[in-house]
Amino acid sequence: MSKNVKKSKGVTGPPKSSGLFTEEDKGPHVVVVADLHARRFDPLTRTTPYCLLPLAGVPLLHYCLARLLADGFRNIIICACTHTAQVQQFVLSYQKDIIQKDTRISVHNGENCKSLGDVMRDLDASQTLRGIADFLLVPADLICATSLLPFVKQHEARRARNPAAILSLVMPHVSKLLTPVQAAEHTVSVLLSPSVDNRIIKLFPACLNPAPNVFLQELIRTDTVVELSSNLFDLGVAVCSNHVAPLFQDNFDYQTMGDLIHDVLTNEEVMGYTMHVDRVPPGPLMLCAAPDLHTFLSFFPHILTRESGILVALTDSKLPTDWDSWIAYGPQIYVARSARIDPTVRLIGSCLIGASCCIEAGAVLVDSVLGADCHV
Repeated sequence: MSKNVKKSKGVTGPPKSSGLFTEEDKGPHVVVVADLHARRFDPLTRTTPYCLLPLAGVPLLHYCLARLLADGFRNIIICACTHTAQVQQFVLSYQKDIIQKDTRISVHNGENCKSLGDVMRDLDASQTLRGIADFLLVPADLICATSLLPFVKQHEARRARNPAAILSLVMPHVSKLLTPVQAAEHTVSVLLSPSVDNRIIKLFPACLNPAPNVFLQELIRTDTVVELSSNLFDLGVAVCSNHVAPLFQDNFDYQTMGDLIHDVLTNEEVMGYTMHVDRVPPGPLMLCAAPDLHTFLSFFPHILTRESGILVALTDSKLPTDWDSWIAYGPQIYVARSARIDPTVRLIGSCLIGASCCIEAGAVLVDSVLGADCHV
């Protein structure tokens, strides 16, 4: 049964702002959601932020920020749901090393947030997003080998044609690198209208409906072309208008983006909003590196081998306290200069040996990553 919705069909413009950003901050803007899945990594995340867990010796957040800066994003908000002080310390250190000195990275304390809905309500209540017409929403563990800026531009052009277009989901096709758990949790099918800017008619999560039933009434809701796009991957990447956060604020039962999408589609004629999907062309890698510990541990060889176009340079991606330099002993074997390795040691596959490590005679390491001060 549809709930009563107080939103009018008329779509108002962006609210006037005295918030974090001014009229001079033209954008594009990004909100990075960090550490919502930290509990999946207990006890590791009791002392270390989830977004700073090292992937091939590099904090997860670095990969995400490197992608955003390469795309030209200069106004970035990181919502830290745990360990805000440590995330802030990392960001301060990170900003000292980047060449884009006009970049503004703000860390928002969201330690009371337990879901994406809580994050959006907290950002709205604190007026952090005031003055922002549109923003890109990404998870902190995003690994992406394709530019995200064109999707923001596409959403802005769509909004210029249709001010009611409040949300554009950015979805790649399912990758062969996905673990079965990750594929089952995030794979979706989308019934859309490609002739109306890929407008979403219905969204089917695979975990709830692996074989979606499409009813005739859903096909005849529009006189335009209708398409069912299967095996898309919902990473939580979306371009949001300034209406999205207030919708979460007005509906405290929204915990996920799926809750908002379902309710807007159910009450589409009352609310007057439309939502769209932009599909990432097959090829470049785009996925979340750490939805669970197994996926996180198994993903580092793909980073070291630069599979699917990952171009983050390890030598520029060190932890704030680790200023050691690296030697490439092979296409995917990296060793810190201060590491002590016996000549009889064999490094096979994709390996990274951190600073001040000691590996004694006869050791054989296969597809291994060692942090600083490890002894084998």
